Amino acid sequence: MIAVSLVHGGPGPGFFSQVLFGSLVYGPESVAPKLEDVADFEVAHKIQQIANAATVEELRTAIKNNDDYLSFAGCLRPVHSVNDKEVLVKDMLHYHVMNHVRGPFERFRDGIKTLGLLQQVKTFPAVFSPLFCHKPEKLTAEKMDNLNLLLTRGK
Repeated sequence: MIAVSLVHGGPGPGFFSQVLFGSLVYGPESVAPKLEDVADFEVAHKIQQIANAATVEELRTAIKNNDDYLSFAGCLRPVHSVNDKEVLVKDMLHYHVMNHVRGPFERFRDGIKTLGLLQQVKTFPAVFSPLFCHKPEKLTAEKMDNLNLLLTRGK
């Protein structure tokens, strides 16, 4: 639907994250998800526990507390120093944000190939990024006043 809409002059989706857009353009292996990309609060908490470990003992405790998830994600490994957490956090983020949704992502990517759109996006990513990606806007008092006016007029 997105491909057909864009090819026929319709609006861009405007809701993609930079990680999703980067995955489409450069491939899932080339993106580096961040903790902010994890929508599941419980998973984000697990990753944060490991990232916040300051000692090897804290890291091992965090790993032990989350060993079911780490095992399922294929990230469970022995740690020898506190620096091992960086690779572990990176692997957890990549699993949850990218590998966890690999099947739906591939079907979505196949849909974007419709009418040659994906090839054009890959050729001109800077042109397509504003059409696909969400750009958060700062909330200002003026915007709140305008919203309030719209809401009160509707009553």
